[in-house]
Amino acid sequence: VTYEGLASIKSDYIFLMATDEDLAQLESNAIWNSLPAVKEGKVVKLGASPYFNQGYSSVGRELLVNEIGEMLNGTK
Repeated sequence: VTYEGLASIKSDYIFLMATDEDLAQLESNAIWNSLPAVKEGKVVKLGASPYFNQGYSSVGRELLVNEIGEMLNGTK
């Protein structure tokens, strides 16, 4: 998705999986920072590893879903 494409997405939450470098670039972008979910602190950030490597297996998907659940429930 381009930065301009992000602006057209209306969402309550954003789930973001990115490397540290990509995250830093994204967070310095004015379009990203203007998104309602970003302004309201409703961004769930997940590091790229281990999910890029393990996300294609059932175990990796379970890890991802569990981590998202923990972050949303405030237990992580």
